[in-house]
Amino acid sequence: MKASEPQKAAWRRRPWRGLWLFTVCLAVTITYMKVLIPRLGAPDANATLFYPTLFFLWGFSFINIFQFWPFRRLRQPWCGLASVALGWVVIVPLWAWLTKVVDPYAANAMVVYTLFFVFTLAWFSDDVTSAIPVPQPLKGIVLVGCSMLLGWLVYTQIGVLPQAWLFFIPMWLFYFFELWPVPSGAPRALRVAFWVAAVLGGTLLLNCIHNLVGAPVSGAVGSDLESIVWAGMTPFYVMEVVGLPGRQPWKGMRWILGIFALAVVIGVLYYCVIHAPDWWMSRWIFVLWAWIVAFQWMTWPWPARETAERVAGEGGN
Repeated sequence: MKASEPQKAAWRRRPWRGLWLFTVCLAVTITYMKVLIPRLGAPDANATLFYPTLFFLWGFSFINIFQFWPFRRLRQPWCGLASVALGWVVIVPLWAWLTKVVDPYAANAMVVYTLFFVFTLAWFSDDVTSAIPVPQPLKGIVLVGCSMLLGWLVYTQIGVLPQAWLFFIPMWLFYFFELWPVPSGAPRALRVAFWVAAVLGGTLLLNCIHNLVGAPVSGAVGSDLESIVWAGMTPFYVMEVVGLPGRQPWKGMRWILGIFALAVVIGVLYYCVIHAPDWWMSRWIFVLWAWIVAFQWMTWPWPARETAERVAGEGGN
């Protein structure tokens, strides 16, 4: 019992760490949107859609697939901050090259499709990156390269879908189930196949619901509604509730119900009190999450169970 006390204390401190880091992310987002972008004169689509999408790709790749190479010998937060800087150095010239080769929205679609495979590797593959006995950066190059190839193949089959990013919502919601109900001893291929099917099914269901109620995700109302759900998800990820004690599936269901309840509150404020213009939520939440990835997740081991193991090993400090 005594051995678990430092870990328990560390878990209790996690929400507060998340809250002050979220404050930093929010301040940076406001500065980015209101000061930096206007001064640089960057197109709005680049600043609020294309660059954040590319940052998600490289951010999650650095965290999981490249395992923080080439900065993994640095202590946090310097390892993560160096990776953030490298990510932005890569993003701008890469986007400039992509838009010379294809239309910007086609390039963004390919990045979004690539993200599906990157997220799957990072969250639902039972840490396949660590299991592959290949040194970095070769391992990262191969895995990201395969994800890009698969993303390109998906693009050749379905083209540019405005609602292509919709899989973000069920994928990030399903993460609260912590790989339940697939048994821990199940083959990795079965685990991946199950969650790929579950995420695709959830995405199709969400898309059908939007179309039935006359608010397709390709339009401002549909996009903002999903972004409001994303905003409802934000405190639960910021406060790192994944990995907290509890029994599945009830724990996951509890978090998801909480997310939708908070989303309803945010939606009422958004439409009835603030009266924000179309696309406002879609633009701001996307940029905010890019900085959450940068300053919360890239500056500390992630996902949450890795955080727990590390802080427990450090005696809760």
